[in-house]
Amino acid sequence: VGEQVHPFKRRSLMLHSPQAWRPDVGFVVAMKYKHVPYGPGVWPAFWFLNSDRPWPSGGELDVLEYANDETAKVTFHTDQNCSLNVPKMLECSAQMTGVDPDMISSCLTNYSGNALGCMPPQVRRDGEWYSNNPGVLVTVWDASGITTFHIPEGQIPADLKEDNPQPNTWPAIWRMAFMPFDPKTCVDIAHPQEIVLNIALCGDWAGNAWYSCKECKNTGFIPNYCVPGHVTEPATDCCTIYMSNPSAEEPLKTKAYFDIDYVKVFEPKGVKMPKYAAGTYRNGGVGVGDR
Repeated sequence: VGEQVHPFKRRSLMLHSPQAWRPDVGFVVAMKYKHVPYGPGVWPAFWFLNSDRPWPSGGELDVLEYANDETAKVTFHTDQNCSLNVPKMLECSAQMTGVDPDMISSCLTNYSGNALGCMPPQVRRDGEWYSNNPGVLVTVWDASGITTFHIPEGQIPADLKEDNPQPNTWPAIWRMAFMPFDPKTCVDIAHPQEIVLNIALCGDWAGNAWYSCKECKNTGFIPNYCVPGHVTEPATDCCTIYMSNPSAEEPLKTKAYFDIDYVKVFEPKGVKMPKYAAGTYRNGGVGVGDR
């Protein structure tokens, strides 16, 4: 997160990969990190998106997304009537440790109709936990479903170190979420996906959830000084005012940042695939080196 540029506005970032990958063919993405952003008013995400089609018809997968002191969750969004295979999902989650049982089996997403997308039972941790437990976040996505892993830094297997990941051999204790698709309903649910990393500030999630966040209230930006969740009125919104206050500078500098060693994408061996340019870049996105 960068400096304040004018009242109620602060610099941040959103990075899109210049390439996109086909989930129907399959790919593995590994992000080795040392630190992820967290703190009051901070809403970071590591996710996948198709930017060629109107959202959510191209599909969206949120691998690591959370706000304030809430725990991260893995979710998938599409405009198709796709459902998760619940018996298979529950069988797998029973082998995992520390699972939050909350789930949504329908991946159909239409926020105005209260359809939020699918969310499997999963292991949920907050941003501070991830930063205190560096390692590799791995996403495996193919036509059959999606699996995510968190591998502690000291336990990275030789196959991944050698750029030959074999996730089917990895222990269940590393598994964070498993989303098996119902093959009858989950057809053509996602198109080529680009990788996105961003840090949002306040907004619909972090701003609206301000008053339910203990760490946020401890900043002192609470009623009657300001109005929590008043995100459409930045001059009175607690989160926005905090972000514009000098007291936010130190927490943002020391907590609200990504420290990433690498992001690698692996495709199936023996399959010759064309390279798909991400829609963001074809439609005018500016390369980091072009700034």
